[in-house]
Amino acid sequence: MSSEELGPTSQHRRKRDWKRSGSRGRYSSRNSVRTSRLAGIPEGTRLRFQDAAGEKDLEGWILTLDFPSYEPVMKYAEDRALREEIHRAYVGRCRDGEFDNTGIIPQVLSLRQEMARLLGYRHFPDYRLEQAMARSGDRAVEFERDLAQRTRPYWETDVEMLRDHAVARGMDTLQPWDVAFVAESLRKDRFDITDEILKPCFPLEAVMTGLFQLVERIFGLVVQEVTILETWHPDVRYYEVQDEEGVWLGSFYTDWLPRKEKRQGAWMNDFLTGGPQEDGSFKPH
Repeated sequence: MSSEELGPTSQHRRKRDWKRSGSRGRYSSRNSVRTSRLAGIPEGTRLRFQDAAGEKDLEGWILTLDFPSYEPVMKYAEDRALREEIHRAYVGRCRDGEFDNTGIIPQVLSLRQEMARLLGYRHFPDYRLEQAMARSGDRAVEFERDLAQRTRPYWETDVEMLRDHAVARGMDTLQPWDVAFVAESLRKDRFDITDEILKPCFPLEAVMTGLFQLVERIFGLVVQEVTILETWHPDVRYYEVQDEEGVWLGSFYTDWLPRKEKRQGAWMNDFLTGGPQEDGSFKPH
């Protein structure tokens, strides 16, 4: 049955369901820590935890399941029980209680399959990947299997190295909540370097400047910051991209710093997608 064969009510229902399927529940648990269990975690991170507690008029520290909070605990916390607690909470998000999403997953998959079939595709991966490099779900799976086969020997070597270092650190077995911690410890022992040592070498402004210089050198594209009023937060910055002849190709916003009301993690979305037009002109992105 095609979308044209659906009545207006059915079309509206499917559109509503598909929209809802992409925005099912997310939540971030918080855990107040009042002991010295934060040993090993960098001072700057602990100050952020302390500030989070202060914003709620609490003493001590607040650890959340947002990645900027989760990652340093996994990499640096010497308290193995704390790492396990945070790891289990992180991977167990939305699996039980009020925010249990496990029953929603089959609904999302079913709606995606229905949408793909209505649009004439074999299944959702074919629909989603048609304009991507993979082109189809089968090619994507084939690529993943080939990649796994080629890289598995190196992975096994790395895992064995981590297991040996974990034993040297007094751990009987290497658990999921140990991997980042042991890897960071191994890097420190072998190369005497950590992310905290490297951070001062890469301030945001210097990284952005270097990136734009690289883009201009390789692709001939000029990226310039432009001051505009249409932003949603003082941290947001706006840039325009031009080619060597000064033709405006597109624009983008950056919003680098975490905020509690922001979606966490590294991600991007598009507002308007341009490109070459039928009349020979170019509509900027």
